[in-house]
Amino acid sequence: MPFANLTIDRIILHEIYKRGPNRELQPPKYSQGLTILDQPGLATLQSRIVAALGSGSHSIEMSIERDGEDSVFQKAAKCIRCEEAGFIAHSQILAGELAQRQTSRRLPGGIVVVFNGTIGTDPKRTIGIMKAEIHEGFNTERDEGRVSMKFLSDLLLTPYQKMYKIGIFVEQEVVEDEDALRSPHEFKALVYDHNMNKAETQQAAMYFYDSYLGCSISPTAKKLTRDFYEHTRGFIQTLDKTDEEKKDLNFCLYTYLKMSQAPTISAEDFAMEYLGTPEVKDSYSRHMRGKGFPETAIVKDITYIKNKLKMRGLTFSSKIKILGPSEGFNDMVVIEGVVDGRTIVSIQGQVEDQV
Repeated sequence: MPFANLTIDRIILHEIYKRGPNRELQPPKYSQGLTILDQPGLATLQSRIVAALGSGSHSIEMSIERDGEDSVFQKAAKCIRCEEAGFIAHSQILAGELAQRQTSRRLPGGIVVVFNGTIGTDPKRTIGIMKAEIHEGFNTERDEGRVSMKFLSDLLLTPYQKMYKIGIFVEQEVVEDEDALRSPHEFKALVYDHNMNKAETQQAAMYFYDSYLGCSISPTAKKLTRDFYEHTRGFIQTLDKTDEEKKDLNFCLYTYLKMSQAPTISAEDFAMEYLGTPEVKDSYSRHMRGKGFPETAIVKDITYIKNKLKMRGLTFSSKIKILGPSEGFNDMVVIEGVVDGRTIVSIQGQVEDQV
């Protein structure tokens, strides 16, 4: 689902706090009116959200699992259609729900941003919830030829700040009775959380997308990972490169899928890391889009291709070992014979490193 051309119509900020010494809930500070941003500020916020959720990002499209009357999904859906007073009241409920779900003292407080608007060239209504942590820093002031620094204790959403989470519901079907409960199939959900980008912190992301938003990772991860593998291998075969260069790229693909500890993969990441020139990267991006592959990150699940990603090895009586990917191993490693107790082995490629 492309995520671009975001226009925010209404926005409101609330503040939630870290749990107390005995894990007791600290009451949130609720805004009683909409937040007003000037045009540059609004444009910057919209671009930050698109960067987090759009093409090439680490956002993930998820399934909406909890859709009962008291679910965050239903409460968020009401924010799309209600008048200003209702939007303010429902946004306070959404912020309070997030504070309730933050049960661990390891989870910091922060600002909860609730916004609604439209996205896409064929505009679709959307509602988003962002939790951003507050940081400290400095800005510069210029006066009469002097440059000084001013300390700021409440910086939010700076260009280098990644410590935020975003959940957004995009309406796919408009219904006549908007007072009725909405169905998950009428919306698509996208979630961005910096914690999902690393295996060691992925668990920390669950309270936001699972416990709070009521979403789950799509069960199609196995198929999408297989599609990524097959489509990328197909692209490599079309390149105007030598057989040796193509084998090297296929080994890069193996490394990216099998050896990397990252829990997500994306065509953008693979292109940036392995495909070299901008022309090849652009061609690969067009190839993957043409195959209908998501432009956002997907959860990596190699279940369907694990046999293709197995390693093969040779162990000699001298304890020397040769290890490589099973696919193409026989073509790249050829035993030519044994002479006087020495095995003559021909290996495709050149020595790149020694350990």
